Amino acid sequence: MDHIGPTLSKEKAIKLFEKVTVENQDNLFYVIRNTHNSQKVGMIGLMTKLTKDSCYELGVMIHKNYSNKGYAYKATQILLKLAFKQMNAHSVSTRCHVLNSGANRISKALGFVNKGIISDGKSARKFNCWEMTDELFKANNRLSF
Repeated sequence: MDHIGPTLSKEKAIKLFEKVTVENQDNLFYVIRNTHNSQKVGMIGLMTKLTKDSCYELGVMIHKNYSNKGYAYKATQILLKLAFKQMNAHSVSTRCHVLNSGANRISKALGFVNKGIISDGKSARKFNCWEMTDELFKANNRLSF
């Protein structure tokens, strides 16, 4: 996770994944794999927002050795299709550090709308907040694959 802090070691990434999946058993988490050799390259999750029904937050982590190879884009595309077509989501949001050009580029390319910038308050790190509604998803022809 170069863009928001130091790169996580394999052990720390596994602990984070286990913590998130155990604490959020109603949510969806998937390992992203290289289709040619089944190598694990990252993870993606779709978490329910406690504030609204049928609203989800999407998170993606790709190992730095596999960034800029299309894994996050394709995995996000698939999870959006699942959220809107099978889970009847009303909206899906995602946040990424303002300096994470790859994640911001993917969000924009997939049709998310930038809703503004927030700060985490502790370290003054700034994050872009992106959202896609069911109407945007239906209108976005780039997501039909």
